[in-house]
Amino acid sequence: MARFIALAADYNLPVNLHVVEDDIEIALPILQQYAIVGALFHWYEGSLANLAKLHQCGHFISVGPWIFVDDHYWQFVKNIPLAMLLVESDAPCKYNGVKGEPSMVYTVIEALAKHHQISADQLTQILANNTQRYLRK
Repeated sequence: MARFIALAADYNLPVNLHVVEDDIEIALPILQQYAIVGALFHWYEGSLANLAKLHQCGHFISVGPWIFVDDHYWQFVKNIPLAMLLVESDAPCKYNGVKGEPSMVYTVIEALAKHHQISADQLTQILANNTQRYLRK
């Protein structure tokens, strides 16, 4: 992981990590060592304390259709601040036997918008801004 992050830092590239729960304690010091801000934690689910650490460091979390399959994951996702939220389909991952497709991000956006009591268009704009920050555009 450290070599991957060092290369991203050298070339000012975005970082996308699949870090599971407490492994954040391994990832965060490496990101800090290379002054990486705005890394994407693909489908991260962990403690609210670790979520706060990620938020404080300016990182992002991507959310996918798994919110419709796993209520525990959905409950965690509801706590992700909008400023650090991104969405994905993780296609072609299967969800309860159904092959994922990129178009599934629309249903994810609709569910998240409803939870945050904003329109899907408003959330789409927030996500577009977050994506630009993540991609350093």
